[in-house]
Amino acid sequence: MSLNQNKLYYSFSQKIVMVVSLCLLLNSFLIQVYDWQWLNFTTDQFSLICIFIGSLLLWLFVALDWPSLLTLLALSFIGDYNLAKIASLSFGNSTFVFLFLTFIVTAALNQTSCLSRLTAWALNQAWVQAQPRRFIRVMLLVFLALAMIFSPSVLFMFVFPIYEELCQQFNWQKGETSAAYLLFAVYATLAIGTAMTPINHVFAITAMGIYQSASGQGISNFQYMQIGIPTGLLIYAVLLLSLRYVFPLKIDKMHISDIKSIQVTGKLTLREKIVGALFLLMVALWILPELMSGLWPAFSLIIKNAGIVFSPLLVAILMAMIVIDGEPLLNIPQTMSKGVHWPSLLLVAATLCLGSIIASPELGLVDLINQTFSTWFQGLPVLLFILLFVVWAGLQTNLSSNLVTVSMVTTVAVSLIGSSAMQDIHLNVLACLIGLMASLAWMTPPAMPYVAISIGSGWIHSRQSLTLGLWLLFWSILIVSFIAYPLGMVLI
Repeated sequence: MSLNQNKLYYSFSQKIVMVVSLCLLLNSFLIQVYDWQWLNFTTDQFSLICIFIGSLLLWLFVALDWPSLLTLLALSFIGDYNLAKIASLSFGNSTFVFLFLTFIVTAALNQTSCLSRLTAWALNQAWVQAQPRRFIRVMLLVFLALAMIFSPSVLFMFVFPIYEELCQQFNWQKGETSAAYLLFAVYATLAIGTAMTPINHVFAITAMGIYQSASGQGISNFQYMQIGIPTGLLIYAVLLLSLRYVFPLKIDKMHISDIKSIQVTGKLTLREKIVGALFLLMVALWILPELMSGLWPAFSLIIKNAGIVFSPLLVAILMAMIVIDGEPLLNIPQTMSKGVHWPSLLLVAATLCLGSIIASPELGLVDLINQTFSTWFQGLPVLLFILLFVVWAGLQTNLSSNLVTVSMVTTVAVSLIGSSAMQDIHLNVLACLIGLMASLAWMTPPAMPYVAISIGSGWIHSRQSLTLGLWLLFWSILIVSFIAYPLGMVLI
């Protein structure tokens, strides 16, 4: 799909995909009308399979927004489901509400200079600039920390000018290998930081939400971070070692001065201080209840029972209530139109609903899948099974949309709940690992917008991104499969 002067055009291949997908979705409706059956599938199971395949094709090759709405409409004709039930399973799902509120709170923080001030304070220190390699390590560490709580696509637009200014100081030209290596390290660091926490990150939250919808058991943000943070640090260590020994940067004789693109004059305003403090409060309310369960059990229990929506909802209300200089800290109508990525939210709503219906016992699709997969996976070593799903998630997220990846792979994984072959598998841990792997997108332009922007800038070629990405993905798969999964079995 291309945009030209605000006009939308579909390519010929996209039109073919649309025709095939729409036929599948129409077929799902006709199956219900005429009570068609195929092989051993019931009418509801047959309809659901058509919807799943048709929606997946549209998400992968056409768009995210209207196909998600079409998916919800198609699901409303299955069995006893209607639009009221579909709305409660999608837009009424706590995961959808959580992401929506997190987006608008983060948008308020993005309108302040807090991000620029923090980065400038860290990178413009004399001891940091004394050695080029130390500067690179500190810079990437700052990017890693920021990526843990900010959207990677938004954050990349902030860090890319810093990278280009650094290239100018090093007198690097487009096409130089060191410039390409550093740019890859920059956006790979953002991907790793994204994988480390579910805070403001749709991929991990979607995986956790699909698992909760299917199993009825939730995964807390803190539980995810117990796996994500140590795993991310190990992958980050591999990246740093690779920058030193595998694809080294030629910067030993370089000199670094202050980064002007992030210099901010004046002091923090009262507005910025309050917004920053409220954002930290939101993050603290996600983490502290788990840490304080022994010291203050009553408080911890109340916050836990309130659910994941509580902290962003509380902070959003406070930001909207507090008015400084005639303007609220959070203008909800304006932020909803400019600060929320609605296509992603619509896809999340559709996949949460789709996952819930697939996992519903009434349809019997889970039992059918279990019977099939139990034969395939019976006797398969646990770690080999985990490796298969991790490789699948890692490769697909780097070759297509990572949000579609996490939706598809997690839905297939949770459909195995209750299978006799899966009794030794911790599917809650596997769901976290799928969300983690779906965040590690750095190989090809379709993986994430920042990869496409980087390759389009000319600072790195697609072959370099693919080669470096495969190297880091290989080690990531090993770390996630053989370290993160056993760690998750112990911690959650």
